[in-house]
Amino acid sequence: MIKIRIPKEWYEILRKLALDRRISINQLISELITTEECLNLPYVEPTTYKQLNVSISIEYKYSSTEVENKIKHFLFCR
Repeated sequence: MIKIRIPKEWYEILRKLALDRRISINQLISELITTEECLNLPYVEPTTYKQLNVSISIEYKYSSTEVENKIKHFLFCR
């Protein structure tokens, strides 16, 4: 399990996507780590941050910074 720190606005977007897909945020983050897909949303400037504990399968060895960058790429194609 790793701790990641993402902007609250990004968390709200991920939470909505997870609810639409009927999966947990943890499952959504695990899926987006392995995909090159991106949503190309307009960039949202962070105001406050939220800390999450993410459980990722053992075969994926990512640091918290790498996971945060993957989330940013998934949402904004950056």
